[in-house]
Amino acid sequence: MSNLYASTREYHHACEEHPVGQKMASGAITRLEWAYWLHALQVLHWGADGLLPEHMRRDLMFRADLSVLPR
Repeated sequence: MSNLYASTREYHHACEEHPVGQKMASGAITRLEWAYWLHALQVLHWGADGLLPEHMRRDLMFRADLSVLPR
């Protein structure tokens, strides 16, 4: 198990238990809820992406996804 996975495991479980996380799992999430969720993940990655190897950076992927969702 990687150190990153181990150190963030509790947060992944908390996300799965969150009402929006449950909607994602059931396929009932709205486009606006999905946009909010991706934006929150993007904010987290802004702080980390500069420290990661380029192939692990996600900011451009978040930008692309968010560009087609409501703001």
